Amino acid sequence: MDEQELLQLIQGEEWTDLEFKEASVEVPKSVYDTVSSFSNTKGGMIIFGIHKEGSTYSIIGVRNVDKIQSDFLNALNGGKMNHQIAVKEDLKVIGGKTILLFQIPEVDRERKPVYSNGDIRQSFIRRGGCDHKCTQEEIHRFLRDASSERWEGEIVDIPIEKAFDKEAIGWYRKKFDENTPGYTNGNDIDFLHEWGYLVSKDGRLYPNRASILLFGSNLAYHQLLSKPVLDMQWIPAGMKDKQPDVMWYDRIVFEENLINTWRGVVRKFVQYSPKPFKIDPHTMMRDDTPPEYRAFRELTVNLLVHQDYADQGRKAVIKFFKDGILFWNPGDVFGRYDDLLEPEEREVRNPKIADTFRRIALCERAGTGLRMVMKNWTQIGNPKPVYDDNKANKSFEIRLPYSSTMSLDRFVTHNASVKKSSWEITQLNDQRKEKSVLSNDQDQTENVPSDQILVPSKKGVVLSSDQVQTENVPSNQVDVPSMKGSVLSKDDLEILTFCKEYRSLKEISIFLDQKNLHRLRKTLIDPLLVKSYLERKYPESPRSPHQKYKTSVLGLSQIKHPYPVSSGS
Repeated sequence: MDEQELLQLIQGEEWTDLEFKEASVEVPKSVYDTVSSFSNTKGGMIIFGIHKEGSTYSIIGVRNVDKIQSDFLNALNGGKMNHQIAVKEDLKVIGGKTILLFQIPEVDRERKPVYSNGDIRQSFIRRGGCDHKCTQEEIHRFLRDASSERWEGEIVDIPIEKAFDKEAIGWYRKKFDENTPGYTNGNDIDFLHEWGYLVSKDGRLYPNRASILLFGSNLAYHQLLSKPVLDMQWIPAGMKDKQPDVMWYDRIVFEENLINTWRGVVRKFVQYSPKPFKIDPHTMMRDDTPPEYRAFRELTVNLLVHQDYADQGRKAVIKFFKDGILFWNPGDVFGRYDDLLEPEEREVRNPKIADTFRRIALCERAGTGLRMVMKNWTQIGNPKPVYDDNKANKSFEIRLPYSSTMSLDRFVTHNASVKKSSWEITQLNDQRKEKSVLSNDQDQTENVPSDQILVPSKKGVVLSSDQVQTENVPSNQVDVPSMKGSVLSKDDLEILTFCKEYRSLKEISIFLDQKNLHRLRKTLIDPLLVKSYLERKYPESPRSPHQKYKTSVLGLSQIKHPYPVSSGS
């Protein structure tokens, strides 16, 4: 740092990585709080010989340079702090006055928190231009990350027969086998034991926390966590706008295992993403992959992989704004900030969970994910993402800005007659008619939600049931059942799913993209009413202009099991 750069620093303000001290005749005691805060966050520079008066700073110089420098360095390396600090010192003379510069590095996670006088309560973090004493919870976060024993790896005393969601395990094993054929032999218990999700102790198998987070039944999950995994919101405003009166027009909070959470996230993302239209020249199939999918997939999986699940007071959040997407995670980067974009493998907070997602190709190779996101987002024409690894708050945030503000009207319209200002989806034509999921070269393994009727083609592209061509269906796959007789059609199933709350005929027509209301009522709504799968809001006035329809208890049971099981399954 030359003299001009130093003068510019002094003319500025103290901030997250800069602190001024007079220290003209002795080392101030408060400097050790700053050493602690810099060490525990992203590092910073302390400059001795600077006087503060109001909001201005002036150089007064250090009088006894050798003594003050020696006292300070000896304290840092002689037991004043709980760890030695690899400080880099420098000396500058400006206008005949000597100032001392000390660069304090961020320490490795295994050594945090750094504190003074042997008292862990004297742990500090840097926020803005101030040193803040850590709360008890903040100290616990540091200690969890410093431990060689990962929180996710600890066993829990939950009976195996009540611990797992068999359907989630089955979905995962199918995807696992598609990526690494032959590695999913045995029953579910054998599989979980072989891959480290069950731990043998005293002649008995116990699930570890990672297994419950990944595959746990609702009972087991809620015994382990008292918080949701993820909160997704669609907000009718820009990222920097004032909070609107309608806080969100849609929201879904996931409180279930990570496998089911991921599948639900994909369904919701596909529902709202504008679909491009292009033909794959190799397969001659339509490719509806949203261009932002790869970046979204990586960052969403990162929220699930790197979250600090022991922090029961905070949950991960994804917010879709008109001008971008925000991802916020309760858990900072598990390592030094300076190494964030370096192309090498790094330790992760939850290695078992990370390996689980990598085995089915749902995230990039370790050390490449964030760099891929930065590159991919700009390649599709958007501004560069902005991220903040907040070491003080132990959180990570990244914003993906759009190249232009998305029109809210493309997706939703406000229905003034709906209570609580709920927002209704209007443009779901692509979701309903074109539920081809993502192309084979973009990791299609995660894209087959369990509640969509999908048939794999020979080329690996997944088609919706109304796009299936018989020559593309392998003989060993489950056939799409006939839509005749008492079997529910795809439109029936979608109506019952959509009408979990009261919906008008107009709303249903928009959802199904059917403009003929008379035909819709006659061919779809009335038959469902006859079967008691739907119920009217005003049964005494069947043709009321205010009539709405809601799925009955019997109809809800049909959603879970809409088709008979094929003998070839």
